[in-house]
Amino acid sequence: QGGKDFAAITFDKAGTYEYTIQEQLEGEAPDGWTYDTSEHKIKIVVNDNFEAAILEDTTTVDGDESYSLTITNIYKAFETSANLEVTKEINDVSGSADYGTEFTFTLTSIDGAPMPGDATSVTATVTGEGTASFGDITYKKQGTYNYTIQETSGGNTEAGWVNDQTAYSVVVSVIDKGGHLVASVAYGENQDTSLTVTNKYEPQPAKYALSARKVVKADPEEGHAPDASFTFVLTPQSGAPGEVERVTIQNGGVVDFSEIEYAQVGTYSYTIQEMGEAPTGWTYDNAAHNVTVTVSDPGDGQLKAMASYDDSDELVITNTFTVDPVWIDPPVKKVVKGNPQTDETFTFQMKALTEGAPMPAGSDGNVKTMTITGSGEKEFGRVDFYAAGTYTYQISEVAGSAKGYTYDNTVYTITVEVTENEDGSLSKTETITGGDGKIVFTNEYKATPGKKKMPKTGDSNPLGLVAVLLGLGGTALVAAGASRRRERQ
Repeated sequence: QGGKDFAAITFDKAGTYEYTIQEQLEGEAPDGWTYDTSEHKIKIVVNDNFEAAILEDTTTVDGDESYSLTITNIYKAFETSANLEVTKEINDVSGSADYGTEFTFTLTSIDGAPMPGDATSVTATVTGEGTASFGDITYKKQGTYNYTIQETSGGNTEAGWVNDQTAYSVVVSVIDKGGHLVASVAYGENQDTSLTVTNKYEPQPAKYALSARKVVKADPEEGHAPDASFTFVLTPQSGAPGEVERVTIQNGGVVDFSEIEYAQVGTYSYTIQEMGEAPTGWTYDNAAHNVTVTVSDPGDGQLKAMASYDDSDELVITNTFTVDPVWIDPPVKKVVKGNPQTDETFTFQMKALTEGAPMPAGSDGNVKTMTITGSGEKEFGRVDFYAAGTYTYQISEVAGSAKGYTYDNTVYTITVEVTENEDGSLSKTETITGGDGKIVFTNEYKATPGKKKMPKTGDSNPLGLVAVLLGLGGTALVAAGASRRRERQ
């Protein structure tokens, strides 16, 4: 801006003088400038004033009476634009975020800063991860323009989303560079060149305690397994969560390992194995059993863990103790006194007084019977004991009805004390009461006396008469011989 005078013009006579003044261009106008290229007409009328002895003039500029010319140049820099953006990133802690989730951001103008389409606020949406643009903003003059960008809609917080509700500041600085406006954008407190808003997806972790069930059994089943300790080792495979853990239990029961926390979905592998050498009599299961834990996200903000053991819902580890039984097989002796013409059959009974006590083969419940014909010895059969305890039996003769016999009503009691040794083996002590340590039943036979029948007179059976006569003759001979012996003496 400013004025400039042309050199003075001297007029020496009256008249009308016309000039033009025009802004001259030397090349093209600089960017942003608009020159005044019109011809401005200057008209000077000089009158002859004789009285004053001077010439007088009247000057018009572009038809207006004036002695000055104003030429206006217009400066208008080329406008610029900026596109404000926001980038969405997801911190997927669990590995199960729904990348179809929509996130909405709002751009708000401060103090009338220009907006896309002259709106007061504009929204932009990102699905999953990506960049949202609010659209071009036009800037027609230099200056500093302020905005905020804020996430106004995000993932469901109840389902595990942690949204970023921060209102981030945005500053657009517009400067004039040689007739061209230039905009630069700074985001946030650190004046970054871009804005990234991160949402975390972190549902509550699943917690799961692996386990196994220890079964202890005796072989055979009626036996008893001794007290024993069993140790199991849980080993994570291929970086699965958790630590190597050893658990020892006494006898059978549940083997509970420590709870393991799972923060990410996936499939995790472990092995559970019984460790150590089996004591005498025991058979261990030393297989490495495979365990698979599957962690899933049902979308309710809580991860879920399920385990399978060797493709089953439960891991059962069985240890077997083979029992070597102790046994008894006491013999029963039958003694028959007297001289029976034929052997009689006698019946004997073995009865368990202890409930559930083992019995010989062929028993009917808690009773076993056997027979002996005449004098002799026989056993009821072997009785096997597989478990410690006190077992009591009674052995007796079953009274019969044979003529001439007196039956033995002695009742023998057998007491068997079975004890378990430290190594699980069994020992027994057998006691027999009611005798001298042996089971003997004595039956006495006595013939029943009877009357001799004499033949009747006139018996028609000559053989019978002959027999009677022979008998009488023999008696006489015996008597005669005896008389002679007395005479010799």
